[in-house]
Amino acid sequence: MKKFFYTLAAIFMLMGIAASHCHAKTAYVSDMLVLTFREGPGNNFSVKQTLPSNTPLTILGEENGFYKAALATGEQGWVNKNFIMFDLPKALIIEKLTQEKQALEKRISDMEAGAVDHAQTMSDASDADAREKAAELAAELARIKMENKALAHKLKQTKEQFTALKNAASNTSDTLSENKRLKAENKTLLSTIDRLENGGRNMFKSAMIKWFLSGFGVLITGWVIGRSVSSRKKRSGSLY
Repeated sequence: MKKFFYTLAAIFMLMGIAASHCHAKTAYVSDMLVLTFREGPGNNFSVKQTLPSNTPLTILGEENGFYKAALATGEQGWVNKNFIMFDLPKALIIEKLTQEKQALEKRISDMEAGAVDHAQTMSDASDADAREKAAELAAELARIKMENKALAHKLKQTKEQFTALKNAASNTSDTLSENKRLKAENKTLLSTIDRLENGGRNMFKSAMIKWFLSGFGVLITGWVIGRSVSSRKKRSGSLY
């Protein structure tokens, strides 16, 4: 009985592991980007490291606009899902196409060299056999050359798309830099305006105080003069 339960538990464990592998997807960091790899699903979590473009990731989950991901080393962290792509990046496509093109060109070279050797070895064979073999070899060589031509065209298109992508990323970077500069200038201008407004209010207060003191001084002076004149009149009246 115990053996049965152990076997059942092992089956469920294997099913769980298989399910987790089925849900894991391979993704890549977007082209022309350095992405932060964080401790948790949010920009408030600390950065573990930065990931360059085309870094492969295994997606394990999603939360709060972030993917939980594992690196090739097995290290786990969180990345902003807006900067993750599931298609093979252009740089990796170019690398793959270049390798395929080089392999085809080597195959063409080997076949052309083989055709010369074949012609020499077939000199003693019947003309019919020689022509048949030569025709097969020529057809295979033509097919590979056409395949190589198509691959070269695809490689050229991919390189053009990659160049356009780099230019767009450069323009975006320039725009962000300009935006930062304008924000800094705006902050400086707002600070200057605030300082001038405060200075203006202080100047207005000072002017009001000076005006009040000046008016009060005039009032006191008038009162003193009035008192002086009144006193003189009283003294002059007492002489009569």
